[in-house]
Amino acid sequence: MAKKSKRTAQPRNPTSSRDIDRWLAKATQHLLQADYERVIATAQRVLQAPVASQQHRIEALDRLGAAYSMQQRYFEAYTVTTMLVALAPQDAMYWYNRGIAARFTMRIGQSLRDLERAQELDNDSLLADRLAKDLPFARDAAEQSRVLRGPDFTLDQLIEQEELFQQAVEVMAAHRWADAETMLRRVIAIGDVLPQPWGNLGLTLIISAASTRPRPPCVVPSRSTRTTRSPARTLSGYHTSELRANCRRCGSPVRSRARR
Repeated sequence: MAKKSKRTAQPRNPTSSRDIDRWLAKATQHLLQADYERVIATAQRVLQAPVASQQHRIEALDRLGAAYSMQQRYFEAYTVTTMLVALAPQDAMYWYNRGIAARFTMRIGQSLRDLERAQELDNDSLLADRLAKDLPFARDAAEQSRVLRGPDFTLDQLIEQEELFQQAVEVMAAHRWADAETMLRRVIAIGDVLPQPWGNLGLTLIISAASTRPRPPCVVPSRSTRTTRSPARTLSGYHTSELRANCRRCGSPVRSRARR
C-alpha cells in the first residue's frame, strides 16, 4: 500500500511595505468614519510589524493618538504623542497634540511648554488660531499653579512635580506600594501645597500595612463542640462546610479548636 505523502506547510507571505501602506490607509478611513476601535487595532498592527519603517510608525502613532483623543483617553494619548515628539521633534502638530493631552492629564506645566514649542515650529501658521486660544489658557493655568507653590517656584519644578505625581499614580495602580510611597514623598518635598499627594500617600501606607500584617488563623470548633450547636451556621454566619483547608472568608489556614 503506497504511503500518503505528507503535505508540506506553505510558508506565509511575509508582510511587505505595501501591506503597511494599505493598513495605514484603512486606519485613516476608519478615523474618518469615527470607528476608533478599528483605528487602534489597525495602528497597533502596523507598530507590531517588523518591516514597518520609522515613517510608517510615525503615521501609525499619529492615527493612534487621534483615536485615543477622540475617545477622551488622554493618558494613552499623552503616551503616544510623547513617542511622536521623540520620533518627529520638528513637527508642530505633534507638540500641540501633546500639549492638549498634557492639560487633560494634569500636567499643566508640560502643557504650556509643549504649546510654546508648537508655536515656535509653526512656521506656516497652520496652528495660529488654535494657539491663540490655547496658549493664554495654558499660561494662566501654569502661572496659578506655580505661584501657589511659592514665589521662587519655577516652571521646571512644576513640570517635574506633576510628572512625578502621575508616575506615582501609575505605580499605585501596579500595587507597588513601597515605590509609590517613595515617589509621593518626593512629590511633597518639591512643593507641599496640595492635598492630593498626602491623600494618595495615606492610602498607600494603609494598604501597604494591611498587606504585610500577618493574619491570625481562623479557629473552627471541633466535632464534639459542633454537635452541641446548630449545624446550620457557625463562625459569624459561615457554614462549617465552607471552612476546609483554608478559610474562604480571609484565606488563612484553618485550625480546629478542641473542646475542653
